[in-house]
Amino acid sequence: MAIDRITKYVVKKNKAGMWFWDEIAANGQVIDTSGQSFSSQADALRACENAKDRAAAAPIEVTDSNAAMNDLIRRMAAERYTGRGNALVQAMHRSVSRG
Repeated sequence: MAIDRITKYVVKKNKAGMWFWDEIAANGQVIDTSGQSFSSQADALRACENAKDRAAAAPIEVTDSNAAMNDLIRRMAAERYTGRGNALVQAMHRSVSRG
């Protein structure tokens, strides 16, 4: 089972003619939004790209005492955007199954 896309970003115009973005989960639910509207599509796209960059660079803090699992979770997050995440998901599943 390959994980092709965890989320997607959608930039759209509302009825008032203002632009905004939503982050959509794989199940179709909106999980984040721009929180404001923009007068131009270019401004909304720029804000969306900035949000994506900040999310990818955000640190992940894990408070579970299982150090091996914490390391695996951090590696999965780091690989999320490289296309290697599926192998890490499988490794995590094997680790959890044994535990």
